[in-house]
Amino acid sequence: MSNDDDFMIVKGAAGTGKTSIMKAVADFLETKSILFQLLAPTGRAAKNIASKTNFPANTIHSSIYNVEADTKSLIVRYSLKENQNENHQVFIVDESSMISDRVNHQEMFKSPGSLLADFIKYFKKGNASCKVIFVGDACQLPPVGYTLTEVSPALNALYLTSKYGFKGSEIELSKVMRQQEGSSILKYAYQVRDCILNPTTGQLPSQIGQFMGKPQNACKVYLSNYNAHKHDKVAILSYGNPYALECNKIIRSELGLQNTLTIGDKIVLNQNYYGSPTSFLSNGEVGVIKSVDRSRKMAGLTFVDAEIEFTNNINLPVLVRSKILLETLACPEAITHEKKQELSAMAFKNNPTFRNSKNIWDDEYLSAMQLSYGHAFTCHKAQGSEWDTILLNSWSPNKDRRFLYTGITRARKNLYTNGSHNY
Repeated sequence: MSNDDDFMIVKGAAGTGKTSIMKAVADFLETKSILFQLLAPTGRAAKNIASKTNFPANTIHSSIYNVEADTKSLIVRYSLKENQNENHQVFIVDESSMISDRVNHQEMFKSPGSLLADFIKYFKKGNASCKVIFVGDACQLPPVGYTLTEVSPALNALYLTSKYGFKGSEIELSKVMRQQEGSSILKYAYQVRDCILNPTTGQLPSQIGQFMGKPQNACKVYLSNYNAHKHDKVAILSYGNPYALECNKIIRSELGLQNTLTIGDKIVLNQNYYGSPTSFLSNGEVGVIKSVDRSRKMAGLTFVDAEIEFTNNINLPVLVRSKILLETLACPEAITHEKKQELSAMAFKNNPTFRNSKNIWDDEYLSAMQLSYGHAFTCHKAQGSEWDTILLNSWSPNKDRRFLYTGITRARKNLYTNGSHNY
């Protein structure tokens, strides 16, 4: 805390004590009355680190960005907040392997720069002596859009030094501290991790965890562990959406959940959601449907009014009422740019408030939530979260070992796979 470094990277495999160390650091900073913020790339990751450290945590996006909507392109644009805090602060950023240093021009949400560049600009504008601790596991999946061989930029000291002129250090934790909890899971994780670090000599185990077989069997195991009131009991993970869609269909049928959306449905956000410029829910957050009202067709799309229970950053329940775009439950890419333009034209015609403000938050159809069912989803959405039991479809294109490692390390107690990593 007393040197002139800008950053420290703390990285290590699952079970090496990264979170325990960060809790100790946060406790130390509090006793010394040094301001600090706990951050993570996603809402689920923020809630995870908050529950483990007993300190509030927020997403990077909600901390550094203002949002505004472009009514012509119907794209939500981020603008960097003014960091007016002149006090010395320490930013502790968990799950830093997910932080991208590229601007993705294909997304519905656009920022002035990459998430990493904008975050660095923000935290250095407040006080030049502010510091950041990037925490993560370099063997987990890199940011979306990166190749299998690329390194997560926020966990690369050389990159931060050369790109941003920063001064800092890097620490690799190597000793496994969590021996008792899920030791067999850690054994498999380290075997896969060895294959990542030593691709020519490492050998994947033929079977990882308990065998779960076909999707129907995975769903039976899921339902035997399912608890409607605890979101961290069990999850089914896969590389892509088709397997998740199949499992969600089977599970909803077994639970007697009829219609496209009904009370009791467990859902997950497909993208960041702003019900207003100040209310933010992060892509990947899980909620439960508490009420579903009438449906209505607009621009050939089906919307319903629903009330969803999420949890906030201190794990208290929060009820959010919103229009839901039903088509995205079966197909995440259901709303095309043409459909958005048609919705915008209808809003101009039928909604005088939107016609005057030209703000998509003033139209419930343009700002509708886009959801997937929340029993099974992709491994990218699962990053930053943990469950007691994980059922992993271990197939991936090109035998992506970082995907396999990330999926395995989401499990706390029980791990099932279908052996399809051996194709």
